[in-house]
Amino acid sequence: MNEFDTPEGRAWLVELLQKNTATVSFTKKNGERRDMTCTLSFDVIPAVHHPKPLAEGAESKPKSKTALSVYDVNADGWRSFLWSNVLEVQFSLLEETKN
Repeated sequence: MNEFDTPEGRAWLVELLQKNTATVSFTKKNGERRDMTCTLSFDVIPAVHHPKPLAEGAESKPKSKTALSVYDVNADGWRSFLWSNVLEVQFSLLEETKN
């Protein structure tokens, strides 16, 4: 287990990504290291990629306890990583978006 694979670590990273773009480094399932520049900020994510609202009466998809879906700004699409595979997170406070 790493410091991101805890309730506190997960909450911290989600909150960071809701306000900023960050580079998350993690080990892919095939063992390769990946550095992904990503965000959860709707100020950065193009409107066409915003999650669709649920239809009335529809059930939401349960959130994964092992992975986080994020918007990859370089790939221009949604990707995910496993919490247990996160190696490091790099970000700049100067890039914080206005909410």
